Amino acid sequence: MHRTSVGASTPKKERSRRGCLTCRHRKVKCDETRDECGNCRRLNFVCTWEDGRATSRSRSTRACARCRQKKLRCLVSEQSHFCHQCEKAGEPCNFPQRCNGHAGASSRSARLPDNHVQSSLPQGHYRDSLIDAYFACPHYFCFLTFIHRPSFTKMLQNDLIPRPLLLIVLATGLRQVDPSSPFPSAWADECRKSVVQDIFARISTMSLQTLLLLQQFEWHRGSHLSAWFLAALATRLAHALQLNLDPEDRRGDDSVSLPISVIETRRRLIWSCFAMESVPDVHHGGSRPLHAAIDPQAILTKLPGDEYSYERGLSVRSEYFSEALDAQPPMPSLSAYLIRMADIRLQIIQLAKAVKVFGLKIQDSRLPWEDNSSFSHLQQKLEVFSSCISTTLPFMQEDPSPPIPNPNISFFTLHIMFHAAYTDLFRIGTHLPRPEVPSMTPPPEFLSRCRAGAIEHALTLVSLISQAFDTITTEVDPFVSICSCLAIRTLVVERWDGEIGLVGLQDPSLQSSLEKVVQCAKRTALWSVPIRKLLFAVAELTAKHGYSLDVDDLKSCMPAPLTEPASRAESPALDVYGTLGSIQKARAEHDLESAHDPNEAPIPIPSLLTIDKKIHSNTVGTTQASLDGLGGMLQDRYSLSPEALQIAANWADGTYDLQMSQNPLDWNFMETGWSFDMDDTVFGHSQDGPGNESPFC
Repeated sequence: MHRTSVGASTPKKERSRRGCLTCRHRKVKCDETRDECGNCRRLNFVCTWEDGRATSRSRSTRACARCRQKKLRCLVSEQSHFCHQCEKAGEPCNFPQRCNGHAGASSRSARLPDNHVQSSLPQGHYRDSLIDAYFACPHYFCFLTFIHRPSFTKMLQNDLIPRPLLLIVLATGLRQVDPSSPFPSAWADECRKSVVQDIFARISTMSLQTLLLLQQFEWHRGSHLSAWFLAALATRLAHALQLNLDPEDRRGDDSVSLPISVIETRRRLIWSCFAMESVPDVHHGGSRPLHAAIDPQAILTKLPGDEYSYERGLSVRSEYFSEALDAQPPMPSLSAYLIRMADIRLQIIQLAKAVKVFGLKIQDSRLPWEDNSSFSHLQQKLEVFSSCISTTLPFMQEDPSPPIPNPNISFFTLHIMFHAAYTDLFRIGTHLPRPEVPSMTPPPEFLSRCRAGAIEHALTLVSLISQAFDTITTEVDPFVSICSCLAIRTLVVERWDGEIGLVGLQDPSLQSSLEKVVQCAKRTALWSVPIRKLLFAVAELTAKHGYSLDVDDLKSCMPAPLTEPASRAESPALDVYGTLGSIQKARAEHDLESAHDPNEAPIPIPSLLTIDKKIHSNTVGTTQASLDGLGGMLQDRYSLSPEALQIAANWADGTYDLQMSQNPLDWNFMETGWSFDMDDTVFGHSQDGPGNESPFC
């Protein structure tokens, strides 16, 4: 056998010990070629490497940002101060200015903090495709149309887009293209860390855009608490920018001449702060609801104009929120109608909550079936709204004229939200509690009207959602999937035997439409954790009533159940130790320091610190404790299994959504319009027939 001499041997190719992160995630063999491996180059994927494996070497401080990030040799001409590597790749070149013997001004990239440059972002055609995916679909979701695309594109070409905003735009776009990719969550995490630093350094509308997009992203990946806190930051930032005041109403000597697109963007941002909190209903469920921070009546700026004018920077006439609905506005504005519809629906949800909590003793002291009651006023608002959209925005298959960029998403969302609000309103009448006195008994005609109205609008919801599923080639608005679950529950669970004039569930056309409604919700559930859990809860509920929903293929998307660790020491009760115990202890210490009599003698306050209470260690429990939910845990808080203690510990630290994951879904907590009762009993009737007692008694 011929053997090559040592001196003639070719140098061995240096390779890293492990492949790129993308190939490792896909579990394929990587050729380990830096900066882009063969697999990622062939499939046009983002090739990401761990920075820790790179060998440390001295770098020139005069290298451009792209070469430093990609670990390339920066070929900068001393005369032109331009990098040939960036010129070859067709990318903008940013590098620090040269210092002439003194502390000169550096470029924007040189002034960024060290943690500002994190993971590498996609470049070139792949980055543009993700941005196109964002503007083709999520941009037109409810109240997210606040980025002026021509301005965004121009700033992107000149490298003026802040990194947090670019991160969340790319993360939102990639989540639609590939829901299983790990990069959207990683980019969102980096965005959350950097945007907080930015808003404390300098307030800007771009930071507000980042917060609102990040709020939506956090909600859809199941981080409800993070989304709620981000909404508070967005509200404060909007008021700091005085977006609640219209620029055109300021005095001439104080006003600044702003472009039309900037004025319209400012209006859309403040209204998005209000409306985005009202649609998911994250603050209306449960026994202790959280309320929105913005009153729409306190927003003194005008409503947004139409999408066609906003996209092209044209001037448009728009009305104030306090003005009455005009049946013939100068230009149909989907955004303005969506905001008005969100406000009406918010009032319906609040009324439904008041009826459920306080019974028929609601604030206006008028019963729902009486004149001038809150119920009748809301029904009148819906009737007026219906007359407006029937004359200005009739439901049609073709695009309206003049053409609006991708109008179908917002157009279907508006009509679906309208019928969902009507369904929620009539469901108030079908779920009235049993009255304390006979004089407060609902009239039979009122109950019949509410039952028929809820079923009628639920059928319309099914028809509209099935049409949206056939018409919209991209993703539908996530709110449409929430309405899908509402329509399924109303038609399957809340039907009465013997209803006259209703289409049966075995009707072929209705079955076909219901299948499309389920497919529509499943398509959103692939990337939205709350929608996925809501759909599973509806499927479990309808199965008890003899109707099966095909959602088995979604179970693979759910996270693995929490398992008991192999070795775990017994833990004391978490009401004493852990985050909650620390907070209670600190609060008690503060109270003891503050409570003194005039003689500086401490006043004893009964609290956790002053109560002699023995700390018990938990006994080995069964898995039934976790299956029974939080209510089962509270029955015996010292008999918790290690699994239940782990769940409770994560919940106390705010890192785990206990109520939305391990327990059966609580309809009082979910975002479906208004709260439900799982036993599905209504006033005077149940699914087994009339005569059963109401659960509200």
